[in-house]
Amino acid sequence: MYVNPAELVVKGNIIWSDNSNDLSVLATSLTQFKIVTPTKVLSFEDTKQRAFRRKDAIESLQKPVK
Repeated sequence: MYVNPAELVVKGNIIWSDNSNDLSVLATSLTQFKIVTPTKVLSFEDTKQRAFRRKDAIESLQKPVK
């Protein structure tokens, strides 16, 4: 789920997938990233300039554990 941080209100849910064809992350700048699903593209802002770290963290969770 994702939350409006100013109001602490749940704005929606993102269906998780280990398959990068069903859920992928694009860091478009230090502060902007997008989560892409087959049905929508959600844009987010990280004011602390950690968009690439967020992308890496999500992608690392998608990798199967051996």
